Amino acid sequence: MMIHSQVTKPVRRVRLLGSTSFVLMAMVGVGSLFVGGIDSLALAIQPQIPTVQVCNATKIDGRAKVEIGSRSDATRPGSFGIVLDVQCDPREGFPQGKVELARIAMTDSTVQGLIVATTIDQVTSTGKHSAMAFLSGRCRVRHNGPLPAEPLPADLPDVNPTGVRPIPHHPFSGCRYWITLADNRDGDNAVGPPSETSDVVGFLVINGRGRRIAHGMGPVVSGNISVSHGHPHTPQ
Repeated sequence: MMIHSQVTKPVRRVRLLGSTSFVLMAMVGVGSLFVGGIDSLALAIQPQIPTVQVCNATKIDGRAKVEIGSRSDATRPGSFGIVLDVQCDPREGFPQGKVELARIAMTDSTVQGLIVATTIDQVTSTGKHSAMAFLSGRCRVRHNGPLPAEPLPADLPDVNPTGVRPIPHHPFSGCRYWITLADNRDGDNAVGPPSETSDVVGFLVINGRGRRIAHGMGPVVSGNISVSHGHPHTPQ
């Protein structure tokens, strides 16, 4: 019996040691798979497919000036202008037109001057009363600094008589924009009772490095923004 017990105990110890080693190896293996799985998952989700951008039937036009009191100082009035002539017919499949952010003269803005859209990637409008619109696309900083006197420039080619030129080698020359519009009032916002709600324009522009170079949102103090949507033969 004693021989049996002496033989049995080492066997039990070996089995226990083997079981413990197996458990430890399994834990290390699972941990490695878990960590490796996270890394693999992170690598798998990094490439991102852009969302499908399909415009709805929209017509936007207007020239307006926005003033933001908190963005003014001794040299900048805290204002910006916008020029819009954009339309989209879903039957054609893509938006087209003109978008300009002109006379940007605000604090907390790297760009002071003119930003012109080079593409209009997205146009979406909604709302029967007080219609809203959302635009996005790519742009170029066409001028950084004071622009010639009023009126707002309707178009600025690469070189024009005023001497305003693009700045293609500037680090924030290429950019991307997002614009939000609310068509709250008919006609020029400078005319009419104060009780009427003004049109609203907001925008954000980032450069190719993802840094914000211009932004602002505020009421239109002069000019008008008109947003209409739906097929011309479809009741709104």
